[in-house]
Amino acid sequence: MRLDVSDIEPIRLLHEFDKHFRCPDNVRELLLSQVSDHIRQNVARFERGFAAEDLFDSVFSSLPWCILLHNLDERQLPDESKAQYQVPDSLCLIETSSKKHCPLLVDVKGVAEAKRTLTIQKRQNQAVQQYATSLGIPFVYAVYWGQFGAWTINTSDVFDEKATELKLSVESALVADCS
Repeated sequence: MRLDVSDIEPIRLLHEFDKHFRCPDNVRELLLSQVSDHIRQNVARFERGFAAEDLFDSVFSSLPWCILLHNLDERQLPDESKAQYQVPDSLCLIETSSKKHCPLLVDVKGVAEAKRTLTIQKRQNQAVQQYATSLGIPFVYAVYWGQFGAWTINTSDVFDEKATELKLSVESALVADCS
């Protein structure tokens, strides 16, 4: 079963709560008891993703060519728009070597330490690409490779295309890194 955007909100709120407050286990369990089993089964996966986004914010906002990093809201209305468009995680203003400030849309992905390949659903990639194209802003994936503690910046054209997925190996990501 696919999670709806409204399902993600309680997980995001719990992540933000944990980030800003010391949350005893019993309080966390009480909050989790108030969401559906389906959401509870996805909490760890989403928290890993939110942790990668937090790390991206810290690392990339400190780079001298990052003029602005603005997190975009997960919430997207109307709900039906998700079939055609997906808002990525961040909008950055990057300073080029010619000192020009250029916008860049970034979607952050984390690859668990035990894995060497990032997999993205084709429909998700198409929806975020459509969003970027409609705005006329370039789009990239910022991929955190947990096994190596390293980041790559990759465009979707370097992914291997499968029937319903796009796959990117760490080796391909490093060769095609555009950071």
